[in-house]
Amino acid sequence: MQDNKDSKDLLNITTDLFENRPIKLTLKKVSEETGIPYNWVMKFSSGKQLNPSFRNVVALLEYLSGKKLVLTSEES
Repeated sequence: MQDNKDSKDLLNITTDLFENRPIKLTLKKVSEETGIPYNWVMKFSSGKQLNPSFRNVVALLEYLSGKKLVLTSEES
C-alpha cells in the first residue's frame, strides 16, 4: 500500500472540485446532469451532508473532473 501524506481521499478531491466549479454550474444543473437529488447536492455544497454516499461522491467527481474513475487493486 502506498503511503503518501500529500494524497487526498476522494471526498476531499470532490469537495475541492465542487467548490471551484465554474459559476455556470449551478446546484440545479449539477443535480440534473448527474441524477443526484437536488437536496443532496444542496447539503453537500453547504457541508451539511455529513455522510455522503460513495456513489454520489463518485458521480460528482466524474462529472466535475470530466474523467471516469477507475479503481485498481495493488497486489502484495
